[in-house]
Parts: sequence; structure tokens; C-alpha cells
Amino acid sequence: LYSSPITLVVIQAVALGLGALPLYYYALDKLRERRTAAVFSLSYLLSPLIVGINWFDFHPEAFLPAALLGALYFSSKRKWLAYFACILIALASIETASIIVAALGGYLLWSERHNIAKIRLGFIARSSALWVYVTTVLLSAVWLQVALTTIRAFNPINVFYFGGSPLYWSVLGARTVLEVPIRALTDPGAAISALAGDWWLKIAYII
Repeated sequence: LYSSPITLVVIQAVALGLGALPLYYYALDKLRERRTAAVFSLSYLLSPLIVGINWFDFHPEAFLPAALLGALYFSSKRKWLAYFACILIALASIETASIIVAALGGYLLWSERHNIAKIRLGFIARSSALWVYVTTVLLSAVWLQVALTTIRAFNPINVFYFGGSPLYWSVLGARTVLEVPIRALTDPGAAISALAGDWWLKIAYII
């Protein structure tokens, strides 16, 4: 590849654009209408959340949309090798991606809740999808632990993950990023207050 920062920006743009493909095929599979599926893909490509990533600098999380949408599509087709390839690409993009991947695995597992009940009642055989989604959640947890352990080994004073700075999580009363979900559960009032801060800017950003 051409040794230039421009190469990274081009790769980033291509990675973001590729997300429209699995979204199109997923929508087509669910809706059975090409125009509507195309509208979903076009909306993705024109979304400020997607375009904004590509405006400035290189962001490793730019690989997440295509990887996660690919995983969602391949899970619907029960193509597990392609599914796990997308999951591994997502996990390899940035260390915090494991949280999103675990959430995806949890969602997919929840989507199989009716089959879980039928399996427990003996109406249907065990589904490979259940094991795949449980594995996704467990793999994400292990990946996050390994990533944080590696970061601590090379950068033990990283304030984002390991505390030491009041700038990040003090609004929740948390000292590290790992304490954030715990504090959100034990003190939901602080979590709501944190979400409500500068709410008009957050709404404007989403719009």
C-alpha cells in the first residue's frame, strides 16, 4: 500500500461504505422489497453519525459498523464461519468493541428466547444458534479482560481505564470505566443526571 496517511483515510472510507452492503441484504431478506432495502442503505451512508467519522482523522472504530452489520446478517442466515469472522474483525478494531459485541450477542440470544422455551419443554432440538450467541458473549468478556490486562502492562497509568483523573467518570462517582455499569445500577439517579447534562447538545447531535 502507498505509505501515506491518505491510505488510512481511504481504507476508513471504504470500511464505512461496506456497512451498506450487509444492511441492504439484511433489510431485503426481512422486508422482501428492494427499494425499501435501498432506502435503509442510503440512510446509513448519509447518516451524520457515519459521515462524521470520516470527516477528520483515522478512527479504528470505523470498522465496527460493517463488521457488526455483517455479523447480524450472517446470523440471520446461520452462516457461522462468516458470522465469527465479522465478530473477530469487530473485536480487533478497538478494545472497547467487546462491550458492543457482547451486547449484540445478548440481543441475538434474547431473540431466540421463544426457542429456548421450546427446547426446555422438549418441543424442538437444541439449536446451534444458542451456543453461538453464548460463545459471543463469553468471547467478548475474555477479549475485554485480555485487552485491559495488555493495556495495563504497557500503560499502567492510563486514566481512561484505570482511574486517576476526575475528568472522566466522577459524575457517576466511578473511579474507572469498569465501575461505570456498577454505579449506573446502584445509583440510577446519578446515571440519569449524567445523561441529562447538556441534553440539548446531545439531541442536536443525534438529529
